[in-house]
This record gives sequence, structure tokens and C-alpha cells, in this order.
Amino acid sequence: MNRKDKQIFSEVLELIQGFTKPSLNENKSSKSFPSFLDLKLDAKFISREESITDKDYRQIIDAAKSIGVDRASDIRQGISQFIEMAKQIQSSNTEGKSVPELMNQVRVMRLLYNLVDNASPSSAGVLFERLFAILFNLKVEVSTQDNIEDVVGPKGKGISLKLIGPKTKITGSKKLLNDAGGTVKYIVARKDGDNQLSFYDILISLQDMSEENLKQRFNVSYFKAAQTGKPVKKDGITVSADLIGTMDISSVVPASERIAEMVNSKFQSLLKETESLIDAVKDLVGTDKDVKSKAKSAEDKAEKTRTAAEKVRKK
Repeated sequence: MNRKDKQIFSEVLELIQGFTKPSLNENKSSKSFPSFLDLKLDAKFISREESITDKDYRQIIDAAKSIGVDRASDIRQGISQFIEMAKQIQSSNTEGKSVPELMNQVRVMRLLYNLVDNASPSSAGVLFERLFAILFNLKVEVSTQDNIEDVVGPKGKGISLKLIGPKTKITGSKKLLNDAGGTVKYIVARKDGDNQLSFYDILISLQDMSEENLKQRFNVSYFKAAQTGKPVKKDGITVSADLIGTMDISSVVPASERIAEMVNSKFQSLLKETESLIDAVKDLVGTDKDVKSKAKSAEDKAEKTRTAAEKVRKK
């Protein structure tokens, strides 16, 4: 086995160990994409990070954090890095990336794709908030009934996270805005067209603090402020908005299928190698009693590896 083949062998063995958990009972968006690499968030994900023990969730969290989003100077920089990861995983260039790294990043992007494309409006916002809080090392507020801020950053600064449609405005209580100090930072992911997410950095400030005004709710459109680059004032509220960047996830499905096919090719190589190993071991059997015993053990291990690889390849 040459050096390159050994590397493939090692990577595929790591895949077998990491991804042989029974697949989720979900519909495949394409026959060529392995179902066990497609992941959806559910109620188990809505808990504190330290409470998450599900292996699938831990792996996609680690994959996203491996690009350093949680070590970014702020969430804006982290989102820019996340957008860049999405570009790379959907490009045709996969040089220099190991199979486990590629597959974990595919799972992250498929998860985000599923969240945007398939999640119900009532759950999508909560799951998005939870996902981004974990990825960017933010603490989720236990209850937002009396708190306009959804998460708190490492320095104790509160942020409100939103996943909303293209025509949805930002609404809230002016009293809670006042209780938060009169100014709240929003990070909004706006669903644009066919699976695009535009991320906005928004600042909403309360200007009129009269008792009568605080009884009202605010209903503001940030889009005009983002387009003009100038603050917009309305009903005692000032809104400033800036586009962080746009993540196009419309190519996630074909890109992930392409990568899955590449991994399948490596599995085929593994199967050929293990078949050759079994044949070589069989040639040793019968030469010496001690060698025969060791050879039989090696043959059994090789056969188990071949069987495991074959099972994963068929998923």
C-alpha cells in the first residue's frame, strides 16, 4: 500500500468510526446523497450547550467551530467567516481537505439548508437562534418574555438574533427596549429568494422615552436603512443597518452530492485494498503455526473492515 493509499485508508477508517451511527429516518432530497450525512435540528437541540450529548450535533458544532467562528473578535466577523466556509464547500476545489473535514462541513451546510428550506416558521427562529448562539460562543437567555435580547456575548453584551422572511419587519416592545438601556443590537438573517441568507448588523435605539411612547410597540423596516447607509427615524425609534454579507446556499445540495461521490470513490479504493489484504494474508496461512494464527487474526480484522466499509458505502 503506497503512501497516498495509506492516507485514503486512514481517512476512510476514521469516517467509518465517526459516521456508522444508524441513519435518521428522513426523506432523502437525492438518491446519491447518504441519508446519514443529512441532519435536521429538533427539540433535542434546544438545550444548553453542555447538555448536548447527541454525537451528530457535537460533530457539526465542532466542524463549524473548526474554522474559528467562535474565536472571532465579534459575531460580525464570525458570520463573515461562516459565509466564506459556505463558498468554499460549494466550490469545486476540495484540495487539502481531509474526508472527515469535508463531510462534517457538508453536514453543517446541509443542516443550515434544511433549516432555511424545510423548518416551520414557528420553530425555525428558535432553532436558528440556538444554532448561532452555540457556533459563536454566545449564551442563550433562558427566557425572553421580559427581555428583548436573545443571547449574551462573552463580554456580557446582549444581542437579538432573528431569522426572518424578506418582507418581515422587526417588532418589539418599546418598554423592553428601554429596559435594555434604550439601544439593542440585532443580527438578522433575511431569507432572500432561492435559499439565500443576507446577514444584517442592526442597531435599534429609542429616542422618545415618554411614558405614553413606552406603552407602544415598535415596528421598523431595516431594509431602507441598509440600502441608503443612513439611519431611519420613525415613531420615536432610530434604526441603523449594515449588510454583513450574503450566503448563497442554493448549491449546497449538488455540492454535497459531489463530495459524497468523491468519498464513495475512496470507499471503493478501500474495498479493493482490503480485498488485496485478505488475499495476501491467505497466502501466509499454512507456512508456520505461529504465523498461521497471526495471519488468521489479521484476516478476520481485514474482513470486518471490508464489511464495515461496504455497509457505509451502500447507505
